Amino acid sequence: MAGTFLGIEIGKRALMTHQRALWVISHNVGNANTPGYTRQVADLRATPSLDAPPYGHLGTGVDVVQIRRMHDAFTQIQLLQEEMSLGYWEEMAGRIGQVERFLMEPTESGIGQALDWFWEAWNELAKRPESIPEREVVLERARGVADAFRHTRQQLYELQLDLNRQIEVQVGEVNTLASRIAQLNKEIARVVRLGQQPNDLMDQRDELLRQLSTIVGFTIEDGKDGQISVRMGDHMLVDGDRAYRLETRTKPFPDDAQGDQPQFNAVEVIWPDGDLANLGTSKLQAMVELRDTHIQGWIQDLDDLAAALIASVNAVHTGGYDLDGQLGDVFFAGEGAWDIRLAITEPRRIAAADSRSGDDNDPVPHPGNGNTAKKMAELAKEKLDNLNMTADEAMESLLARVGSMGQESQVRVETQTVLLNHLEDQRASVSGVSLDEELTNMLRFEHAYAAAARVLTAVDSMLEHLILRTGRVGL
Repeated sequence: MAGTFLGIEIGKRALMTHQRALWVISHNVGNANTPGYTRQVADLRATPSLDAPPYGHLGTGVDVVQIRRMHDAFTQIQLLQEEMSLGYWEEMAGRIGQVERFLMEPTESGIGQALDWFWEAWNELAKRPESIPEREVVLERARGVADAFRHTRQQLYELQLDLNRQIEVQVGEVNTLASRIAQLNKEIARVVRLGQQPNDLMDQRDELLRQLSTIVGFTIEDGKDGQISVRMGDHMLVDGDRAYRLETRTKPFPDDAQGDQPQFNAVEVIWPDGDLANLGTSKLQAMVELRDTHIQGWIQDLDDLAAALIASVNAVHTGGYDLDGQLGDVFFAGEGAWDIRLAITEPRRIAAADSRSGDDNDPVPHPGNGNTAKKMAELAKEKLDNLNMTADEAMESLLARVGSMGQESQVRVETQTVLLNHLEDQRASVSGVSLDEELTNMLRFEHAYAAAARVLTAVDSMLEHLILRTGRVGL
């Protein structure tokens, strides 16, 4: 039954309710630019009515049912998935861009230009086979070819090493994020069990998931008391308030390294039971693929080209005669791009001729022509041993593969960025804070608060008359 002071109680509830609603609006405005913040709304509901015969039920005021988080779970999952893909393609595009700069084509510092100058030097020597200056140019251009191969190969190798180091760093970051997510799960469950809504804690957890999605692939499963689980393939990374750590182990790479070929201990991402981790389509997976497959394949292409060049040049050079009439020695030493180097240092030892003048009793033999130098220059247009293509074609093929992959990666980055921006806009339409909307709501609740205060004032005045003036005659 309604009592004498029901009006005060209704007014008090209205004041407290609209005050809480204003607090929520203040919280929204304060976090308008906070990354990952989700707009909150105070849901109001009429409190249970009282029996008031003969009028039926009499209202008792208003209260805040809950402070609701305007969260679009479906869009959030899509955002995480697209962040994973974007991380993969951004890593691919960035690293392949580095490879393109290492190859430096077409520039004067690239292997292709060095080879062009090398063949040109032999062509000039064929015209003046006894010229020491022309021979010195050949040696200098040969050193340029060897340096270009070794330098490019070394840069690709160092890129592999950097990726190897970064993989280990990223694994540590994943473990840190997993631990923080598990801790937030624990806090969220505690708040939910108290019957409260842990909105800000859930925002913090979503932001950690967003950071995690830029590194590794995963799926999310809902748990009890507001907790979630994070799964990577067949293994749990986070299960409620428990985090499982990724580990690393090393193995010699590449497995087929021969002789003095550079080799390093490659980091593998594993679980404590020894299973390889399923990294999904992610930045971390891109690092592994680049290190183990793409860059290693391009390094092997360089080694194959250098080995074929060494074999073909040496085959021609050892069949010719030097300036002293001696059979030519090997021109290039080494087995591949990592160790190609010039084997001769004296200009006179360059075998430019295919015969020697005079006879065996000639005390001063000398080359009679520049046919070997000419044959060497013609190697530019001949298919190299074991490659079935010319040196220029081999470089063009390598550049085409790198460029094609780089272009595809860049296109995918642009596509993913557009899609991600669309999803961000979709999320913002539900979860983002609109200052104009908050200002409108603020004015609405402010007026309601002021009206509730006026109601209390009116009820207070009525009770004052009832208590102090009722029964006093003559007043």
